[in-house]
Amino acid sequence: MIALPNGPLQRVLLFAAISSVALFAFVAVHSAGPSRFLYNEYDDDMNCTRSRLTNTRLSRLRLRVQPLSLTDSIRELYAPLRLPIDATSYTVLDGTEYTLPGEPIWHKPFGKEICIVDVDTRIPTGINQVFNKSRLDWEKLGDEKFMDAGLGRVSAGVLNHYLYAQIHGYDYKFVQAAPKPDRGNTWVKVDAIAELLNSYRFVIFLDADAVWEHMEVPAEWLFNRWNITERTSIAMPMDVKREDCVTCDSRKRLMQNTGLIVAQQSERTQEMFAAWASCPGDERYPGCSTWRHKWAHEQRAFAEYVRYEFDRPDDVKVSVLRPRFMQASSACSCVKTLTVGQEISCYDANGYPERGRYVLSQCDGTFVRHYWVRKHFAKGAIGNAVLQSIMGRLQTQLLEQQEGILVNKTLGPA
Repeated sequence: MIALPNGPLQRVLLFAAISSVALFAFVAVHSAGPSRFLYNEYDDDMNCTRSRLTNTRLSRLRLRVQPLSLTDSIRELYAPLRLPIDATSYTVLDGTEYTLPGEPIWHKPFGKEICIVDVDTRIPTGINQVFNKSRLDWEKLGDEKFMDAGLGRVSAGVLNHYLYAQIHGYDYKFVQAAPKPDRGNTWVKVDAIAELLNSYRFVIFLDADAVWEHMEVPAEWLFNRWNITERTSIAMPMDVKREDCVTCDSRKRLMQNTGLIVAQQSERTQEMFAAWASCPGDERYPGCSTWRHKWAHEQRAFAEYVRYEFDRPDDVKVSVLRPRFMQASSACSCVKTLTVGQEISCYDANGYPERGRYVLSQCDGTFVRHYWVRKHFAKGAIGNAVLQSIMGRLQTQLLEQQEGILVNKTLGPA
């Protein structure tokens, strides 16, 4: 007879013992197939009658061990890395701290109420493309010696956008839109976003050459940083400055860049998108047909006409950001704090470090990089975004387990 300690510990041990026995019995019953514990079988004049025990719930139980899906595995991998939605700041590798402009607006994740979407008249189904059933060769992706280089960049963008959605629990869609003969193919994003807004609270569109740079930063935190409120209809980053003002409208005002569009469902938003889609017809906006095929297409049409009609404070985030850098007291003198206003700045969501000298704005696209000219750089940025987050996680684990991993043969006897 084993003596059990008195008090709470005794109750804990007894509960553990009873639970273990119950589990063992349950496994034994189910591993042996149909059992007398579940059924009472008897023979009555050669007529077999089976009576099920209806007074127990044991027969309803099933012991299931299911492997994690890829989506669940991705979310588990990034769980320790994900930035809290209402975090007051985020610090990048160079020590720059990006802060919120005020108190957080959003505190809970939107999950499937957010849809990340790619829209294209093409679909990457050819050799070494993401929707081809053959295994994708990342090293050769976008190499014109082996495939259509343009569609290779689409494939890389799809993978970046899809992974970001999986990490944060958002929906993802790839919309292959039918071309419209009366306008350029980039116009198709306008109708596609408007249609998706019938099913989602937020739709976030990205061009194929736009890249989520920090995969662990959720869209809700960016909404807080960019001051996207429950009344905001649409938000886009400001375009970069150039000497010839090619990125300006006819009033010499910088355009918004449609490589990233955050749209929120509302009647006002739908009215805005309807006006935007009808712009080339010249009925509502005379002269807009100029931008049917001429660059910057739907972007110039929005800048030239739509934003001037829809000019309520919450319609469009429009003012140009002038960031303030403040030295922070730290052991590292390079640490800086970036304070922002309400709009999406090009510093946050447009441009890239390898931009040409003709670009006057120092816009690196901290959170969303948009490779509008040197598109071949996008693939490297996509790979780096994934490796940086995963290698950081591996380093953390190595440091935690280094006593059992690191064997130092250089030290003499103690």
